Amino acid sequence: MSHTKTLWRLFLAYEDQKQETWLEAQASEGWHLSKPGMFRFTFGQGEPKSERYRMDYEMLRGEQRAEYLVLFQDAGWDFLGEVFNRYYFRARPEAFSPEIISDPESRRDRIRRELSLLGALLGITAWDTSLFGIMVLRDCSRQGDFRDWLIPLSLVLCALLTLTLVMSWCVWKLVRAMTQGK
Repeated sequence: MSHTKTLWRLFLAYEDQKQETWLEAQASEGWHLSKPGMFRFTFGQGEPKSERYRMDYEMLRGEQRAEYLVLFQDAGWDFLGEVFNRYYFRARPEAFSPEIISDPESRRDRIRRELSLLGALLGITAWDTSLFGIMVLRDCSRQGDFRDWLIPLSLVLCALLTLTLVMSWCVWKLVRAMTQGK
């Protein structure tokens, strides 16, 4: 009988609270997060218990990252892993605070950090989508018969447009959460 399980889930950038709730529900069933991933989460089997999971978003490297992790360790939070600048923590029973971000201004700062990167990626993706669309239209107008490659290019363009829309949605939801203080 296996003592680990892997679950695949998609959580968008603004769904941290949903993800934390899901992780806590897994722990109440006896599955405790051992390795977070972008879509793939690995859990170890143990006693069902109430655990508090929290995430933070920081772009840290080297000494700053080490100091950041020591701060959480000292406050009673176990570091579980990092995925694209998103840090996963689980509170030990003696954790200093039940939350890692306790005031609205710190929460807004965290969202601003995430928005800076997500906004840049959205801009690049939107720019690339526009250039690709213009290139396709230009090439279509130059060639008489483009049916052979129209479908593959259309699929790529649709994928880029979908990615741009999803990222735009995430940016909008994060900006909304920041302005509403959630």
